[in-house]
This record gives sequence, structure tokens and C-alpha cells, in this order.
Amino acid sequence: MKQKATSDLPKLIKNSKIISGILQDLKARRWILMCPFLDDKDVIRHVRVKGQDILAANLSFVTRDFEALVHSQEDFSVEIATLKRQSLGPKLAYEPPSDAAIAEKSGEFADKLEAKLRHAYPDMQENTLREKKELYVRGFLRRENAISALRRSYPALWEQLINSIGAEETRLSLFGSTETQPAFRLRESLGRIEQSLGRDLPSMPSSLITDLSVGTLSDWLIRCPLDFD
Repeated sequence: MKQKATSDLPKLIKNSKIISGILQDLKARRWILMCPFLDDKDVIRHVRVKGQDILAANLSFVTRDFEALVHSQEDFSVEIATLKRQSLGPKLAYEPPSDAAIAEKSGEFADKLEAKLRHAYPDMQENTLREKKELYVRGFLRRENAISALRRSYPALWEQLINSIGAEETRLSLFGSTETQPAFRLRESLGRIEQSLGRDLPSMPSSLITDLSVGTLSDWLIRCPLDFD
């Protein structure tokens, strides 16, 4: 990073006639070296010294309080957070699960899901239980499609989503549910996921939050962060 300032700042002097012709009456007050991180304070000192050399050259296109500075990503943490909270913009498009994708999940995946649901709803009729299982399978696949679409189109929001889901899963693994009845645990967990995503990703449509929440609950049922033993 020091080398960047050493090589670039003298170009202001070397090319002063060209730059002056381009800027005309405009004057520069700052030259800023942007870097992803800053773990060496000596870089700041070095850049500021090089900036003083530019000031001493009395260039026509720099102000008398000209400075050379260094900024890193940390200097824009508020702006980065704001951008992450901004609207998705155009509606996020993601495909509903295909019949082939649903059929692919009809084996061990669906069997594990059905076993968990039987435990949660021991008195539920067979037809109703199968319908609920299919809804969870569809929810899981919709969630996977939505996550893939977010990752492609809105990587910053995708990162927030993964962090939010991961934090809620960690909480569940460490502390469990406050409910004792399996059916109530499902309802509580779904509510907590929706609240967490709604809080961390306020710009997301409620329909997307629902798809992500139901799909995450299905994922937890399969992978066992949410268990009824």
C-alpha cells in the first residue's frame, strides 16, 4: 500500500500540465488511498508525508489544505450496513419446486421428515400428515431456490440471510425451545425464524420471509437442530 502512494502521487506533479488542463478551475482537496483493510498505521504516516510533497509543489489544481489520506472498508461500516438494508429493488424471481425436484426428495429426506411430523402430530390423520409433509418438502425446495437467487442477484443480502439463520440455529442448538409439546415447538421455531429474518432483512417481502422460514424449519427437522426427544 505504501508503494501505491509512492508511485501514484508523484504522477500529479509529473502530469500537472495535463491534469490542470482537464480540471480547469477545479481544485482537489483530498487524495485518498482506498484499501480493503488497514493493519499498519505506518501506511497512514507514509501517505500523509507524500501528500505534503504534493502540497509543497504548489500545483494549480490542489487547494492549500490538500491532504493525502488512507481509508479502508471499516471507515464505511455505516454506509455498508445501510446498503445491506436497502430494498431488493426489482422483485426477486425464483422458480417454484418442480415435480422432478419433489420426487427426488421422496426418499430418505421425506421419510425423516415424516417421522418427525408423526412425533409432533401423533393424532393427525394419515392424509393430513402426508399433505403436511409435502408442504414441508415444497417449502424446503422453495427456500433453496430463493437462497440461490439471492446469492446470484443480491450477495450482500444473501450473506445477511445466512448469518441470521445460522445465529438462530445456534441459539436453538444451545438453549432449545421453551415449549414442551412438539407441535408447539414447531410453531415457536417458525415464529422465531420469521422474526429474526424480518428484523435482520427488513427490506425483504413478507412472502419471501415466509418461504425462507418454512424451508429453514424443514431443513432443521431433517438435520436435527430441531428435535423432539
